Amino acid sequence: MNNQNSGFMGFVEKLTLPNFNYRDTALLILRVLSLALIFHGVHKAMGFSAFVEKAMVPNPIGGLAPTFFTVLVVAGQILLPLALLIGLFSRISGGLLALLFTFIIFAVNIPSQGLIGKQGGLSFESSLFYFIIGLTIFLSGPGKYSVDHFLNKSE
Repeated sequence: MNNQNSGFMGFVEKLTLPNFNYRDTALLILRVLSLALIFHGVHKAMGFSAFVEKAMVPNPIGGLAPTFFTVLVVAGQILLPLALLIGLFSRISGGLLALLFTFIIFAVNIPSQGLIGKQGGLSFESSLFYFIIGLTIFLSGPGKYSVDHFLNKSE
């Protein structure tokens, strides 16, 4: 009954140990945070035709480009967070997420709102949040709490 390493106190002890590595837990938290992006993608998908009309006007590329890019944005905002959550193809998903939000920052946020937003902060703060998640997972991998780790472990 007096076991020091069980229950809540064991958990607290583990948190305070200097050798405990938080890397994998932090990467899992980042991957879970990317799920908030799904709400943006679903919202755009539900009003897709209005999103296409609004998205890239004026159209500097021409033709089907607005539709093509908006399909990529919606698919990316729904599928990439799901892949990141389970940790499948994590580096590729993270890289694509960072690339998607680089595009969104420079093609949408800054041209439509300027560098500084109405509240005095960066106009692309929420986009920067997802860019950083994607870049971090791309550079570091998903951590051990992922499907990728499980699949690579067997090699």
